Amino acid sequence: MFSTTSLPDKQIPDQLPFEAPDPVPGRELRIRHGKPPPNGRITARISRNLTRGLGPAYIACVYGMVNKAMEELIVSRFGADKWQAVKEKAGVDIDVFLSNEGYPDKLPYDLVSAASDILGLPAREILIAFGQHWGLNTARQGYGSMLEANGRTLSEFLINLPSLHTRVAMIFPNLQPPRFHCSDVTGDSLVLHYHSHRPGLTDFVVGLLQGLSIMFETPAEIQITQRKSEGADHDVFLNRWQNTAAR
Repeated sequence: MFSTTSLPDKQIPDQLPFEAPDPVPGRELRIRHGKPPPNGRITARISRNLTRGLGPAYIACVYGMVNKAMEELIVSRFGADKWQAVKEKAGVDIDVFLSNEGYPDKLPYDLVSAASDILGLPAREILIAFGQHWGLNTARQGYGSMLEANGRTLSEFLINLPSLHTRVAMIFPNLQPPRFHCSDVTGDSLVLHYHSHRPGLTDFVVGLLQGLSIMFETPAEIQITQRKSEGADHDVFLNRWQNTAAR
C-alpha cells in the first residue's frame, strides 16, 4: 500500500517540488487492447525543445509500452478527447500502441511537446507526472514480480536498479535502457547516478524517484546536483529521507 495526497481529477499542480508528498495520484489502469493500425503510419515531428542539436545520427526505437503509458496518464487525468488532441498535434496516426513493438525514439518527445501545448502545462511538469505514473503504475503492471524482488526498501531498490534492468532486458531484447548506479550510501541518503543517451529526461527521473518513494512509503527529498544538459558527464540526484531503521 502507498498513500498519496488527493488532487482534482483534471489538475496537475502548477509546481511540483523535488519531493514526494504531493504527487499526481497513481491509479491502477487497465491496458487498452485492440487491433494494430493497418499501416502503422507515424507522421510525428520531433520536439525541438527536447531534442535540439542531436543531429541525424540520433535514430533509435522505444517500446510501445512507453507511449501507452503516456496515453494512460493523459486519459486518466484529462480524458480521451485531450489524448486524441495530443496525438493530432504530434501528427501521430496510431490507434493502439503495442507494448512489445518498437516505435521511433522521438515519438515520446513529440507526445510530451504536444501535450504541453494542448494542456497548457510546461513540459517539465508533464515529465515529472509521467515519471510518477511510470513508477506507480506502468512498471508495476509490466514488471510486477521483478519489482518486488528488487528490494524491500527504497535504498535497496535504487541500489539494485542495474540488476532490474538486466532482467527486464531478457523480456525486451532490443531495449536500450539507461544506466543507474549509486554512491555515497548512508542510512538516510544516497547519490543516484543516471546515464542515458536520451536527452531531456532529467525531470522524468525526478518523477520516477517521487513515485518510488511513495511506493516504499518513504518520503524523500530529491535534489539534482549535476545535470548533463549543463555540461556534466551525467545527471546526479541526491536522495535523502528520514532514517527509520533501514530505508
